[in-house]
Amino acid sequence: MSQPTTIVLFRNDLRLADHPALWYAAQRGPVLPVYLRHAADSYGSAWRWWHGESLLKLQAALAQRGLPLLLRSGTAKAVLPEIVRASGADAVYWNRRYDRDGIAEDQELKSLFKELGVEARSFPGNLLVEPWEHLREGQPYRVFTPSYGQDWCMSIC
Repeated sequence: MSQPTTIVLFRNDLRLADHPALWYAAQRGPVLPVYLRHAADSYGSAWRWWHGESLLKLQAALAQRGLPLLLRSGTAKAVLPEIVRASGADAVYWNRRYDRDGIAEDQELKSLFKELGVEARSFPGNLLVEPWEHLREGQPYRVFTPSYGQDWCMSIC
């Protein structure tokens, strides 16, 4: 019996080092790296150039490890289920986003994949500390000064 395939969804985290979703996927077995270009991407030319170069470098780094980067256009909700069916993957992993729309989309994806019987997991890959782990009286800090002396900050502040 073959090992399960895990799709790793790359977004703006176009790197191999310090990429929790990729690391956990590799622990399970075969990995299928995927990047989705959204038609709504309307960034400036400098960003598009940087992003394009970053994608090329990611593609080359993955190829050196025998992993082709699957490039598609569209929303994750529309495209990922098709890729899951075509590849036979049983899990989809990605690094978390923290903006309101990103959180909502990721929750939708988790619900969708749960209905399809596919494991969907997100990982903390973009922040030093998860926002809900560093609270004061149950609320996020509103200014930096109160957290300056906290242990987590001592090595970087």
